[in-house]
Amino acid sequence: MLGATAAFIIDRQFNRAAFFALGAAVLAYFGVINGTALGFGNSTPVAVGYLAMAVICIGLARQGLTAPATAPENAVAEPGE
Repeated sequence: MLGATAAFIIDRQFNRAAFFALGAAVLAYFGVINGTALGFGNSTPVAVGYLAMAVICIGLARQGLTAPATAPENAVAEPGE
């Protein structure tokens, strides 16, 4: 789940990253991932971390950051200049 979230963040697909982070938060809360046993609130700090990551991704998605900024063609200096 963390790997998928990271991959979507790198690709700047923040909505999908938030979806996976929310899924990871639910699974971590019930102890399915990052827990020692199944149960309610087994890995609450980890679940809160995944939830925070989802909130950040949702915020980035709302800002519309979908593609990296490109430099103008003449911004790169030629070698020897």
